[in-house]
Amino acid sequence: MKFLANCEADAMETKQLVQILISKFSSRQPPRPDSEWTVMWHDLCTLQEKAFSSLNREDLHAEFCRGLLHAGKFSLAKNYVWSTGLLADKAEKLVLDAARDFFYSSPSIDSPSVSSLETCFLADILGTGSTESVQFFEAC
Repeated sequence: MKFLANCEADAMETKQLVQILISKFSSRQPPRPDSEWTVMWHDLCTLQEKAFSSLNREDLHAEFCRGLLHAGKFSLAKNYVWSTGLLADKAEKLVLDAARDFFYSSPSIDSPSVSSLETCFLADILGTGSTESVQFFEAC
């Protein structure tokens, strides 16, 4: 409990702890169903209210969406981006960071990471309705 009390004073440390929790949660195989992700979101919100109040809700939301994207839960990420009103610039950065990570983790153009990159863009998480990403992948 003393660790949690010390975390409270340091927002960066709290954010890192939340990132670790989400990373561990998302790394399970087979992938967790959407219902478990919903429970995780509610649990994180409770933690934020009770123990991690130094971490604001928008940062918590961004970290949760980052975890969804890295877990390949693109449609669920889109729902959370729009339902909780994540700022557009923050949402765009999350999508681009996830796409970059998929790209850099792929050993070849045929790897599953590239497929995840394509799916990430085609999911239209930002709701732009843009066709640039589709045109990019059709050109490849």
